[in-house]
Amino acid sequence: MHLLIIDDDLVFCEILKKSLADFGHITISDSAVDAAKKINSTDFDLLICDYYLPDGNGLDLIRQGKIKCTNQKSILMSGGTTKEIAIASVNSQISALIEKPFLSSDIKKIINELMPNKTVRLCERDYKATIHEHIFSLTPIEFKLFKLLYENPEKRMSRNKIIKQIWPNTEVSDNSFDTHLGNIKKKMGKYSDMLSNIKGVGYSLNQSN
Repeated sequence: MHLLIIDDDLVFCEILKKSLADFGHITISDSAVDAAKKINSTDFDLLICDYYLPDGNGLDLIRQGKIKCTNQKSILMSGGTTKEIAIASVNSQISALIEKPFLSSDIKKIINELMPNKTVRLCERDYKATIHEHIFSLTPIEFKLFKLLYENPEKRMSRNKIIKQIWPNTEVSDNSFDTHLGNIKKKMGKYSDMLSNIKGVGYSLNQSN
């Protein structure tokens, strides 16, 4: 995973970075301005952000990250969690709220619950998908189709159901549908077997492959 830790206390950032090193690549930032630049240029799986920053607040940065990558997770840290912060966190769809000071085991538990096996990542702004280390670009239609299967990992979706959700008011030929699926599988490269079809049952994206 790629994590971004945002806090104006760089010593705290370095300690937390060391503690969470096993989760993947970790970037740190000590200001809202610097963090905003990093969020705009990099696709992060998780933002761990302090609410109180000298030049802004964590909620604004998390909202920015969600606009860029809709499935990005977030943990908001606060030295004093008020009712207003709690309500704003819910309204901003923050994944988790943790009050300082906290034990490293506490935040590790939260991360494990939020991202148990992060195999697939999506970035809607650029229509890009990542499977482990493999990054590939999709067309807008391909991205919608891939995202639909990604968001329904436990289901096998029939061809008709997929067509109704992706093309609700359009007649789509079997040949066109198969072309889109075929293009996606080609772009998935060595992970193409994750996208499977059982004839008469439907399609699925096996994220645990």
